[in-house]
Amino acid sequence: MPKDNRGVSLVELIVVIAIIGILSTASVIGLSAVSGKEAQQCIDELRGSVNANRTVSLGKKDAKLVISKQSDGIHVTESYTLPSGPYSSDKKIASDKVKLYYSADNVTFTEVDSSGIAIEFDRSSGSLKNFSDDLHFKAEKNSKSFAFRIYQLTGKTKTE
Repeated sequence: MPKDNRGVSLVELIVVIAIIGILSTASVIGLSAVSGKEAQQCIDELRGSVNANRTVSLGKKDAKLVISKQSDGIHVTESYTLPSGPYSSDKKIASDKVKLYYSADNVTFTEVDSSGIAIEFDRSSGSLKNFSDDLHFKAEKNSKSFAFRIYQLTGKTKTE
């Protein structure tokens, strides 16, 4: 009886490669969802907004930053007064899947809600105006958390 040693057809090879591609794509998407990357980006965006607002407040009067949770996610609203009049901008920094918490004592964390939290800096020193202690922020998604602190005396930030 003769042996049939023709090997694998081109169609079979293409099907196997397609299955491997689908499985690898699904695993990459799954890993990025589990890694909490959006929480890290939220903290990075928030820290950048805080630093920018502090810089603006040192040069302009009445600068304010309001962080709030809206229906589509977490937003940062920056407002200050220019010689030409008031200025305000709103920026979405995370989706509604990210939870953002803040604490003035680093013990009791409160989730940011729709009423928001207002941050103002002293024009002469850059220190936090409306808090008597350092302000801590923590963003969480899929049990991954990332945090940073605003020092009350200087207004400078540090990733924790």
